[in-house]
Amino acid sequence: MTARYLALVLIFATPIGTGSHSRFKRSVNVDPAAKQGYVVPDEALWRNARSDLGDLRLRSKDNEVPYILTVQTGQSHLGATPVRLFNKGAVGPKTQFLLDVDVPEYDEIGFNITKKDFVSRASIEAADSLSADHWVKLGTFTIFDFSKEELGANTRVRLRTPARYRFLRVVIESGIAPDDVRDASVANLQVDKARYRDAAVRTEEQQRDKHTIFKWSLDKKVPLDRVAVEVEAHQVNFSRPAALFCDDRRQIPQDISRVHLMRFGRMADSETLAIETNGMHCSQYRLEIDDQDNPPLRIKSVKAQTMERRIYFNAADSEVTLLYGDEKLSPPVYDFAKFFTASQNATEARLGPEEKNPDYQPRPDDRPWMERHPTMLWIVLLTVIIALGAVAFKSLKK
Repeated sequence: MTARYLALVLIFATPIGTGSHSRFKRSVNVDPAAKQGYVVPDEALWRNARSDLGDLRLRSKDNEVPYILTVQTGQSHLGATPVRLFNKGAVGPKTQFLLDVDVPEYDEIGFNITKKDFVSRASIEAADSLSADHWVKLGTFTIFDFSKEELGANTRVRLRTPARYRFLRVVIESGIAPDDVRDASVANLQVDKARYRDAAVRTEEQQRDKHTIFKWSLDKKVPLDRVAVEVEAHQVNFSRPAALFCDDRRQIPQDISRVHLMRFGRMADSETLAIETNGMHCSQYRLEIDDQDNPPLRIKSVKAQTMERRIYFNAADSEVTLLYGDEKLSPPVYDFAKFFTASQNATEARLGPEEKNPDYQPRPDDRPWMERHPTMLWIVLLTVIIALGAVAFKSLKK
């Protein structure tokens, strides 16, 4: 009985490691004078950490250092929030209307205009009351539609500073009838510019069937947040259909354009040369630009960009180690993250080279016993079959 018991113990026992389950570690070099520090993940970290970075742990000697992972989006986009448009009418050659803006703050105003092929100017004034004696002038902006010339349209205006006025008075100078204005919306884009970092990729360019094609590879764990196309500055007045493919799947169709055009004594300026991708995870990417019957654009570069992530922590100790590489580790929950405020004087810490963690221990195998010991399962089944066969054979002999 003792021998059988020991055999079962050897079969079922699972070694339990006492060390860390993180495969990799890196030193975090913090300025001793800094009160708050942050680390920016690089490609080595993306490659060997979990894709959501939830397995990151900071340690200082024997203590875990709380942190918060942030994304430097730089925007709080409300989207196209519809606003009430009323008192629309004509004043001579001009179209005038009022907007009731019931959002806390906005810095972009968009107009849904059905008319095509025009260029005009929109003057915007603001007040907190319809009966106000004085309306604040927010500016005069060029709006246009160059559909006939295939140069796109721009009927959204960006205010110089965010506004919180309740009512807006819009006067469109000429070329737009009241019935051409269907509705309006506002958005809040003004917080700070998003911070992007170029991924270290090499793009391959080729021409095929009136298309300019760029291809590149990227580690699947690294998020792709934007594709920035740099066209030579002196090339203007173009609009080309483009599409981004992710592992051969068509994902984002978008025109890339630049307009710098004088029409009816007014200059129209607009540029869209970046494709926002919102964190794709693919191995192979392809950007196809349809040149139609035009010469190819003079493109200087196509950059795959990742929005900067920051790992903020209190820099109370200069000897900090970053551990990662544990797929089963749950993301941490710290009080630090609940009450965190980024300091203007936060200092970027330098990551040391990646090393294998000498204290790494594999996690206990938590699979069901049958999955961990398939051979033993077959042995048991064969034993049962043989035993049943023996019983059947004895029964036949009787």
